[in-house]
Parts: sequence; structure tokens; C-alpha cells
Amino acid sequence: GEIEQALLAPARLGIEGAGSHYDFAMLPVGTALGYLPFSTPLATFASQVTGAFLAGCPLIAMPSPHSSLIGILLGSIVSGLNLSRGSLQIVFGNFEVLRHGLLNKQVAAVLYNGSREHCERIRAESRAVAERQLVLQSGGKNALILHDSGDVDAAIKSTLAGALRAAGQMCTSTSRVFVHRSLV
Repeated sequence: GEIEQALLAPARLGIEGAGSHYDFAMLPVGTALGYLPFSTPLATFASQVTGAFLAGCPLIAMPSPHSSLIGILLGSIVSGLNLSRGSLQIVFGNFEVLRHGLLNKQVAAVLYNGSREHCERIRAESRAVAERQLVLQSGGKNALILHDSGDVDAAIKSTLAGALRAAGQMCTSTSRVFVHRSLV
């Protein structure tokens, strides 16, 4: 209904922005496992798992021990929704618990946002399930580069904004600054 249309609006804009009109269908692939590490805000996690919900996939949401409060909040939010039994399970656990979930061949999709090393392990450990779909996002070491002709005050403000936006809990947070040696 209206909620589905609102959630799909950004995807439709991207498709329509390509100059053509495309229609698509949300098809269930099976049980999806979504991991919520400490560095992912609830809104980001919700946007990642929306597709699984809209397609009718049962979802296992797994907040890390550092995200327990967010996991409880997620449970509270969805408890007010009229979801069918078994459509959402919340399992609290660390990355090792997630790895045990990867052993279950009924897990058809994995949604993960976290370290590159963990993404590589998930990819390697999911090879045994050829049809498993992976949506893995790993953060980089986003950098600010300050040239010798650059505005130092503006660079400082940009660095602080990039590093501290969302309390630094984004994979796109500024984590390195390269300054031309003439400014050091």
C-alpha cells in the first residue's frame, strides 16, 4: 500500500532517472539474516532490511552486543505492527553467533554492514550455499586531503563534520586527513 510505495520511492526515482520507465517486482528469496553492528544507526539498518520485508522474506535481525538497546527498540517498534507470526525474529549475538547462522543453509540472504574483514569472512563462509544472496557493505578509510592552497579553517570544519556526523557511526565517516607538508 502507501507504506510500500513510500519505501520504494527512492528506488523508483533512480530507475526513472535513467531515462526509461522500468517496473520491478519484489520476490521473496527465503529467510534473510540481517546483522546490526554497533556502528549502524537503526535508520540505516531499517533501510537495509526494508526490501526483505516488502518481498515477504522472513527476517532474522541480529543486533550485536553493542547494539542491544537498538535491538530492543526495533522489537518495540515492530511489536506495534501487524506482522505475521515468524516474519521477524530478533536474536542478540556477536559476529561469532552470526557465523553460526551462516551454517544454516535455509538462510537465503545475508544483509551486513561492517568491517571489510567480516564481509570477506561472510563471503567465504557463504560459498557452500551457492544461491545465497549477499548484501555486504564495508566502510573505507574516508580521507580528507588538504592541498597547500587549501583553506585550513574550512578543512578543520569539514573534518570534524565528516568524523562526528552520526556520532562517527557511519562507514563513510572521515577517519584520515592528509595535509600538504607545507601546512604542517
